[in-house]
Amino acid sequence: MEEKRQESVPVLLKAALAYARRGVPVFPCEPGAKRPLTRNGHWDATTDARVIERWWKGWPSANVGVPTGKKSGVVVLDVDVDDGGLESLAKLERAGTPTPKTARVRTGEEGSTSSSATQEGRRSATALDCSVRGST
Repeated sequence: MEEKRQESVPVLLKAALAYARRGVPVFPCEPGAKRPLTRNGHWDATTDARVIERWWKGWPSANVGVPTGKKSGVVVLDVDVDDGGLESLAKLERAGTPTPKTARVRTGEEGSTSSSATQEGRRSATALDCSVRGST
């Protein structure tokens, strides 16, 4: 798997820099995982291209981490697919808590994560197998 990750290294740095150019701070995480590589984790997130380039020079296979909440303007709904999260998400939506149409990504644990920009006063709902990160 490390061979495959090495091929995508420039893509990860480019992605980190693209987020930063859009004003979304980033930080490096373990390759193929979510654990931060910096001393202060998500608190170290930055949009400074020089810092980002230095991080990815030191950790060329690092995943791109984005802090949630006010710092980035991102809210994440983490759906635990293995523990019935998709069914719980469907129940929430049927109960009147629709999720916005947003980008979706796969997590390292084979979960499905949906993210959206924060909205002041936004109502959040959770289930045992779904969690909200960065709600305002």
